Amino acid sequence: MKKIQTPTFNKNTLIIPLGDPAGIGTEITLKALGSQRLNKNIKPLLVGCKKNIYETYIKLNNHGIYNIPDPNQLDIIDIPLEKKIIPGIVDKNSGSASFKWLVKAANIVLEGKAKALVTAPISKIAWHKAGHKYAGQTELLGN
Repeated sequence: MKKIQTPTFNKNTLIIPLGDPAGIGTEITLKALGSQRLNKNIKPLLVGCKKNIYETYIKLNNHGIYNIPDPNQLDIIDIPLEKKIIPGIVDKNSGSASFKWLVKAANIVLEGKAKALVTAPISKIAWHKAGHKYAGQTELLGN
């Protein structure tokens, strides 16, 4: 795996925590970033596990989906997964990861290093299994 670029911040930084790693957040994010309709002035900054991003990229390519950005060309704040995640399995590990990624992203916005935050899907059940009692992302961000 090639070295992934270190994050750069500017006035057009859009921060994207990748949601539940056992779900579709990374896939949706890569597909959205590959859209021809995406404003070219936006500088996406992903928050998640770079290994998971790379693995998702390979899986999508293997299924014939090529109009997605190469992770080696993306700015990523790498917060590695602590345990192996099984796609489609809701557990405390995926809940803990998605929670950490969202908190990190929100703090970057609060520090003024990003212009906006866009969230990917999380599992509320996984959050609860990880011990987080928020009803969802909106409630956490509003706290």
